This record gives sequence, structure tokens and C-alpha cells, in this order.
Amino acid sequence: MNENELISFLNSLNRHSENEILELKEAKDSFRVKDLGKYFSALSNEANLRGVQNAFLVFGVRDDGETCGTSFRREAQMPSKGLQTLKKEIAENTNNRITFREIYEVEHKGKRVIVFDIPAATRGIPTQWAGAAWAREDEDLVPLPINKIDEIRRQPPADWSRQVVEEATLADLDPEAIEVARRKMRERYGDREGLIDGLDDIELLDKAGITFRGKITHTALLLLGKPESAKLIAGSLPKITWSLYEAAGTVRTYQHFDPPFLLRIDDLMAKIRNEEIRLLADPDSLIPLTTTEYDDWSLRELVGNAIAHQAYNRGGKVNIEEFPDHITFLNEGAFIPGSLERALGQGYKPPFYRNPFLVDAMLSVRMLDQNAMGIRTICEKARERDMPLPTYDLSDPQRVRVDLSNHEINATYTHLLFAYPDLPILTVLALDKAQKGLPLGADERADLTARGFIEEDGGRLRLVEPRARRAPSPSSHDTAPEAKASARLLSKRELDDLICQTIIDELRARGAASRVGLTDAVSRRLLNLGALDADLKPVNGKKIYRLLRSLEEAGVVRSEGNTRATRWMLV
Repeated sequence: MNENELISFLNSLNRHSENEILELKEAKDSFRVKDLGKYFSALSNEANLRGVQNAFLVFGVRDDGETCGTSFRREAQMPSKGLQTLKKEIAENTNNRITFREIYEVEHKGKRVIVFDIPAATRGIPTQWAGAAWAREDEDLVPLPINKIDEIRRQPPADWSRQVVEEATLADLDPEAIEVARRKMRERYGDREGLIDGLDDIELLDKAGITFRGKITHTALLLLGKPESAKLIAGSLPKITWSLYEAAGTVRTYQHFDPPFLLRIDDLMAKIRNEEIRLLADPDSLIPLTTTEYDDWSLRELVGNAIAHQAYNRGGKVNIEEFPDHITFLNEGAFIPGSLERALGQGYKPPFYRNPFLVDAMLSVRMLDQNAMGIRTICEKARERDMPLPTYDLSDPQRVRVDLSNHEINATYTHLLFAYPDLPILTVLALDKAQKGLPLGADERADLTARGFIEEDGGRLRLVEPRARRAPSPSSHDTAPEAKASARLLSKRELDDLICQTIIDELRARGAASRVGLTDAVSRRLLNLGALDADLKPVNGKKIYRLLRSLEEAGVVRSEGNTRATRWMLV
């Protein structure tokens, strides 16, 4: 409210004004913060139950509406700095860190009045102060009754991202961002008969789910808005901050990224260092795996997830913190699956999205690759690279922290993933927890023990190096003479040598072949030798790729192209 609106509001107060969403207090000299917090909780909850956006607590006005003035946190000049610190004091003691939308300090009839603008409780979440939810009952404050708690908790969450910003227009969006959105839409859907290019900007953005019926939404301002248009998003801080830390924990450098986020992702990714590393996944081999510190797709998906699932109404920003040995992703808002185990469960789908309109829009313009499968795919990619899984720290119920390591933590973990590439992802998660010293559930402990992956060592758990695995018996239809003689223990080194020789033989016979073709040839050879069970899936293509790169580094083979159609041939 501006000053004229405030004066008009105060002039309208009378003895009948006070109700469940308006509390008048004289507060002539002082008012205890803990009592202020209780009123904050009560008025916030009552506003939610009545379907209004806010409630008001007024100091310096009697119950009959007459202005008496207040000296609460009065300072020589207005606005009082002491009043503004109340926002932090309230946020530190509410369950979802919400605080006053605004605190107004105004002269009315020659006397000082304070108007506290209190936001309605978040849909589905009663506002608590110091661990308790409060309500109004006539002139008293009482614990929020169980029926009102249930009423709030049954509410589906409101979609902040779909809300229309009435004062915003197409001129508040970045033209370059709109063109990039058009290109992304063309890539995703194809431009059959010029459909995408035939749409004007608003038609295009409506189709992409960025605007709503031609009106500018929070989503539109986040993804496509000019940086200066961010101020139109009230109560939010649409910003991504990347920080680079030294090993000692001091900040070396940082950079803020404002909307349009559609254009800023590539700029952010360019900041992140992702150097080449060597990983000895196979303890029986002298050839290390050459890979990068991070999987590029996973980095983008984690950044995209932080943007998509940020609780923007809490006022915080997305933080990307890069350390020498890991990257931390931080965003506001509870982790909707509740646990990583649940998110990785077979067939899991989240009950809702915090910002469904924003998520759908990001899918449309290819800022997210998958809906509901991103977390699982990130973990699968880490497992495929024999690297640690991301660590989800959910100790703060209103914040998600994800740590992604760029190095091997425990060599035995890496060796186990290499030896058993088809482990269930939940077993890999349990292994990852064990290597990080994190607590294991009873079922996880039993699973790892039954597989022989962990053992007690002086009261502590330790991972057990993989044992040599017996090759399965040959199938009944195998006719190769060497098949029956080959069902024996094969070391990893022997298997690598056999695969490499098969690759060389195949390229010598065919001249050139794709990785898929070589994988099929290796699978046939191993099947005939009894080293691959016909009932199991063929040899891991990842392993073929690794060995091809090793042979390439050794100058034995070379490649042409850099796609799935890459051709390999002998040097």
C-alpha cells in the first residue's frame, strides 16, 4: 500500500472493524516478540481459511478504531531499522520461514501507527510460531483446532508459477529469449507446415504454456523476462547465484544470474569447471577410464530442477556452490518425494509439483528433459560412470541441498559398480551411503550383507572388494567346440583382453563397424565361449566404449564421427 491507501485504510477503522483477519492493538510502549509471533501465526492461518491473501495487525489503534499512537521500536527517523529486523526474527521462528509481506510506519492524526501486512498461510501448511500453530477465538489466541489443521492440510498447493502479473506486458519479456523459446519449440514439436513459425509471440507463448490466455505469468517473467522486469514479481527474488570456493571454504569469486533464465543456463554452465579425470574402475586393469568430473546432462538437470522446484514465495534465491571436490545445489522449499529412496522407487510419481505450470513450460522449451524421472536418471548416470551418487541433504525441511561429488570416495565402491553393472539402483544407493558413512536402514543393511558387499570391521562397516565371478554355463544350443571348456573363472583382465581381441578381429574382417555392431559381435563371441548367459542381456555397451577408447589411445583403432553412428576401424 502507498501512503494514501494506508491513510484511507486507517480512516476506515471503527469499533466494528476488528475480526479474524484484523487485529488492533494499542501497544503504546512495547510488545513482546513472542506474542507478536503468535498473532502472526493466528492471523496467517485465519487468512488462509478465509481464502484471502493477507491479514493485518495494527499497532497504535484502540479496539474502537481511534488512533492512540505507539512507541514500539520507535527511532529518531522513520522508517525504523528496528522494525525491519522483525522480518528476520519472525522468519527464524516460523515453520516455513514466511514473514511479514511489509511493515508500514505512518503518521495518522499526528500520531505514529504501525501496520503489519501478514501473508496467508501457504496452502496445505498451517503457519506455526515456535513449533505451534495458533488461531483467533473472539478476543483470545488459542491453539489452532484440529479440524482447522486438517482443513488447511487437505488443501492442494496453489500454483504460484501460474499466477498472472496484471501490470506486466509483452514488452517486459526479452525478444531474444522469445526467439530462443520459438526455436526450442520448433526442435521439440517440429515445424510441420510452418505451424510454430506461423504463430505470433503471444500465441507461441500460450502454446508453450509460458503465458496464460495471453497474459504474462510468473513463469513468463522467470524464463523470458527482462532483468529489470524481475521487480514485478512481488515477494520473490528470482536470482541464481554461482559461487566458487577455495579448499579452505573462502569464496574465490561469484556471479549473479537474473532472468531470463532460458538464456542464463548456458552462461551458468560455462562457469562450472568440468575437467577430465582418470578413474581406475577395474582393479585388474592397468587402463584407467578417462571421463569428466561431472556428467554434463546431470549438471543441467540439477540446475533445471533447482529453478523448477524453487519456492519463490519464500523470497530466497537458487544457489550453486562450486568447491574443489563437489558442487552443491541449494533451493528453497521442501523435497516433495520426502526421501531419495522414495524418489528412486519403481514407478514413483510425485503427488504434485510445487510449480506445475513452470515445470510444463520448461519441458516445452527443453530446459528439462524429463518429467518425474530426472532424479532417477541423474543417479543412473552416476552409477554408469562408476561415480558416487548425489547426496540429498534434507535436514532442513524447507530447503533441498544436493551435493554432487567429482571424485572417487572409496575405491571399493567403484570396483563393485564396475563388477556388477546391473545392480538395482536402490542397492547402489545403499552402497553409496555405506561408503559415505551415512546410516543404513535395516533392509539396506540386510541386502548388502546378503550380497557380500559389506562386513563388520571393529564395530564399523566396510565395503568388501568384489570376488571373481564365475562365467555362466553355455546354452544348450551353443555349438562352438571351445564353449564347454570355457566355463571357468575369468579375471577382469582376461575378459578385457578377450573383448579387445574380438574387436580387433571384427574390424580386421569388416574393415569398419559401429559401437553397436561391435557390441553385438562381442556378445556373440562371449555367448559361444560360455562367458555370457543367453538369458541375460548382452554385454554392457559402456564397457565396449571404454575399451574402444583405450585401444584408440594405444594407437590400435581410430574413429570417424562423434555420434552414435561413429565408425571404428584399425589404424
